[in-house]
Amino acid sequence: MIQNYLKIAFRQLKKQQFYSLINISGLAIGIAACLLIFVYIRHELSYDQHHSNANNIYRTVFDVNFNQTEANVLAMPSVLPATLISDFPEVINASRITPYYQFGGSNIITLEGKNEGVYQDGFVYADQAFTEIFDFPVISGDPQHWLEEPNTLIITQKIAERFYGNENPVGKQIKLNNNPDNTFTITGVTANIPKNSHFEFDYFISMPTLAPYENNNWLSNNYFCYVQLAEGTDIEAMNKKLEDFSFKYFATAFKEQMDIDLTKGNSKGEKYQLFLQALKDVHLHSAGFIPQLQPGGDIRYINIFGAIGIFLLLIGSINFINLATARSANRAREVGVRKVLGSARKQLMAQFMAESVLVCFFATLIGLTITYAFLPIFNELANKELSIPVNTPWFIAGLFFCSLLIGGLSGIYPALYLSGFRPIEVLRGRYSKSGQNPLLRKSLVVFQFAISAALIIGTLTVYHQMRYIQNKKMGFDKNRIIRIEDTYALGDKEAVFKKALLNLPEVQNATTSPYLPFDGGFRSSIAFYIEELQSPSDQIPVQYWPIDAEYLNTLGVNIKEGRGFSAERPGDSLSIILNEAAVKEFQVASPVGKRLASSFMDEPFKIIGVVENFHYETLKSKIEPLALYLADPIGTIAVKAKTDNMQGLIAEAEKIWQQMAPGQTFRYTFMDERFDKLYESESRSAYLLNIFTGIAIFIACLGLFGLATFTAEQRTKEIGIRKVLGASVSAIVGLLSKDFLKLVLIGVIAATPIAYYFMNQWLQDFAYRVQLQWWVFLIAAILAILIAFLTVSVQSIRAALSNPIKALRSE
Repeated sequence: MIQNYLKIAFRQLKKQQFYSLINISGLAIGIAACLLIFVYIRHELSYDQHHSNANNIYRTVFDVNFNQTEANVLAMPSVLPATLISDFPEVINASRITPYYQFGGSNIITLEGKNEGVYQDGFVYADQAFTEIFDFPVISGDPQHWLEEPNTLIITQKIAERFYGNENPVGKQIKLNNNPDNTFTITGVTANIPKNSHFEFDYFISMPTLAPYENNNWLSNNYFCYVQLAEGTDIEAMNKKLEDFSFKYFATAFKEQMDIDLTKGNSKGEKYQLFLQALKDVHLHSAGFIPQLQPGGDIRYINIFGAIGIFLLLIGSINFINLATARSANRAREVGVRKVLGSARKQLMAQFMAESVLVCFFATLIGLTITYAFLPIFNELANKELSIPVNTPWFIAGLFFCSLLIGGLSGIYPALYLSGFRPIEVLRGRYSKSGQNPLLRKSLVVFQFAISAALIIGTLTVYHQMRYIQNKKMGFDKNRIIRIEDTYALGDKEAVFKKALLNLPEVQNATTSPYLPFDGGFRSSIAFYIEELQSPSDQIPVQYWPIDAEYLNTLGVNIKEGRGFSAERPGDSLSIILNEAAVKEFQVASPVGKRLASSFMDEPFKIIGVVENFHYETLKSKIEPLALYLADPIGTIAVKAKTDNMQGLIAEAEKIWQQMAPGQTFRYTFMDERFDKLYESESRSAYLLNIFTGIAIFIACLGLFGLATFTAEQRTKEIGIRKVLGASVSAIVGLLSKDFLKLVLIGVIAATPIAYYFMNQWLQDFAYRVQLQWWVFLIAAILAILIAFLTVSVQSIRAALSNPIKALRSE
């Protein structure tokens, strides 16, 4: 029986090649897109799941709400891990890591016995407990003592293979930043960190190296803290205990050091409370947390792309349902004859379901082939290294089950509908040729184009926001600024190098500072208050940056009030400059001349100037209060060029570098490129959204084209009579198109409020954003209707241009 069903199904596919092509191609493209989305979502959800204790590992987070500051803060004091272990029996182990001290982040390394330095990033400080909580497979060394001694480090396998080949590097030494005092001994090699980890490091420096810089103050926060809880610990109860823990230690410190009341039930409802975030939630549920070890994902994008994948499958399935029910008259006589000959309804349903499942199997095979073909392109667009788990039994079984499910769901209504024909009426010719239940088909077309219109609105909104970001004035000039990195490799020649750069005719100005816009990462912050107007209890956190006297001029930051720093004024070392955001937070009309004090400093600063606000982070964040003080910072030199020949200037700068630091890597970046990199994730998501929107529209139009073709076939005689009576081509095109265009318009209207809600929610992620404009929805409506009209008109024009004599003769 099954063989007979399949034989008839194959015959139907071959007989109706045009409609079979529409059904199979629409479903195949939808399945391919859905598979690409599936492997992407699977990868995102797999982050940090490879650790054996993943279910019991948590990261500590501060829920901060005081002095008009609301944030989730990840920076922790150094004393926290040991205190958690001593205060809570549920805490089996606790660890801290930090990339924020001297050698965190990136360095120039020189191997033992070598003179040439090589730039490397991925450095982080970690304690021994870190290697105990997380899984670090041992390649060499003693993992029990990897990070116990100062000036030691462990490296990953790929670093060991790159620099030492097959030789065991344990015991070897490396020098950092061309300084013999910064020599470290390799104590171990661990397996490479998986791509689906929020730890993207290759060098783990022992925490005892930082012993001279340790600060046991509960308000000195420079570390990320992770804890391992005992199996079966109630996390809600644990977080409740951490509230009292926060009052005991942090609220006390705030009261004693800053005279700020954060005790339970304080009059302002302010808090500084600790809670635990599950390791499995770190990658996708940390949007807005500050600071971040690495840029993470966002569960909202996972939900969006997951919904798009489902919608694409629905649109493809709707094509099948619509065409099957619309063309029901063509198979009505077949159903009538089968019933007269004794076929039961369930047998007819099985036949039609078999046809649906067969179409879906063909579509799945083609979709899988398309997925394989486009996966490399998708990986490049998404900046991932994804693969299809085709060798795993669960994937094959899942694909087979999904094919049955999609085929079954797509075919269940047509099967019920077709098998329900009454044979007497059908054989007497009383059955409508156009098929019944037009309301269902119309509703499904509306649904298809509602999804398409919503995606068009989303695409236009994302494009509008990204254009706004690119064109917004940043408060300084980011163009033609070259950042020369790792200048600490120059040693005591850094100032001489900067002076040599200033002597180049192509250079307008230069500044040395590790605190430049778009650096990301953690910024130094201290609480201040205006001494003449406020008390220590009024202190607010302010970004606190060391700069040199040329910083403002090099970046083109405008001074709104007062003056900038001058290297010729010794008194400026005790002076400070605020931005407009800080002035607003301090609620002072004219701060110049007043003193800026802090509970953490012995002497106050004299405020000598106010600069206009400038964006130093992504536009997702509002401009925070900022204080600039004069110092002799090192690490990065920013060069403002007065020439468009940037490569020529770089070549000159590199020549000077090699004279002063021979063998050391010369590394540079452009500030405008760093700005673009801030929005790399949004740009990639926007590009993928464009692609999936195009796919959704294409699949919907395939179905619309099939319905338009069928409608034209059914109205062949009517079209012939109208042409004989003098109807124009445009009149016939309008006749065949208007009903479809009405449905598309209804779909656009239905999509508008839904798209408005979700895109307005998306825009809330940006502190600086566009407003949703009426023209976005108008353009989306025009595009949807135009695309639908072009799709329908192709077949409508063909029908209108046909010979009416042939049409009437065929009847």
